[in-house]
Amino acid sequence: MGVQGRLADGAALGPSTRLHLAALDEVIFAIPEILNFQAELIPVNGASRLRITAHCDPCRFPDSLADVREALIRVPGVRDAVAQGLLDIEPIRLNPENWFTTGAAKRALIDRRQEGSIS
Repeated sequence: MGVQGRLADGAALGPSTRLHLAALDEVIFAIPEILNFQAELIPVNGASRLRITAHCDPCRFPDSLADVREALIRVPGVRDAVAQGLLDIEPIRLNPENWFTTGAAKRALIDRRQEGSIS
């Protein structure tokens, strides 16, 4: 059994749409200044929202924000779920602080939708 809320095999966004961390890795890490990121699915008023916090060096405001958002829309699961009204993307959050990991903790797509809706 894995850590609750962390999804190794992706998260369902609809009957035939899943979001996988590997797909996010592929497009977000293609942006040179992105060092790491956190991805969460959160409930807001009964809908799903994708929250991305990107750790960058240097952060190019507002270009880094636009680059991450454009990258997300290239992910088929995200694009399809947004088009079907199943998913919204929250404004991208940038964190310029050095976010170091030892590799001991695995990155994961965190699904908070079962924790209750935010109004």
